[in-house]
Amino acid sequence: MLTFALDRIVNLWPTNDKFDAKNFDDAAWFKNAIGITVAEGEPEEIILSYTPLQGKYVKTQPMHPSQEIITDNEEECRVRLRIVVNHELVMLILSSGGASR
Repeated sequence: MLTFALDRIVNLWPTNDKFDAKNFDDAAWFKNAIGITVAEGEPEEIILSYTPLQGKYVKTQPMHPSQEIITDNEEECRVRLRIVVNHELVMLILSSGGASR
């Protein structure tokens, strides 16, 4: 199974191949992923630590349904995710930047 961005399609080549959407469980397919890239492998436990200010955002905008707050105090907000590491997760983490404490 592959997912493509519609805005990147340049040309189409119709085929007679059929896709049976009734036999595809999209919720199960994307269950352990962030974004549209589903990497193979088992979900891993990911622990992320944020400043209290960043933590306010992370708590109101969870990254994934598996997100769990494990520490939330005046020093840090630490969350746990159980997902497969993929490109979208790495980019999301990097977008948080290197905030100093």
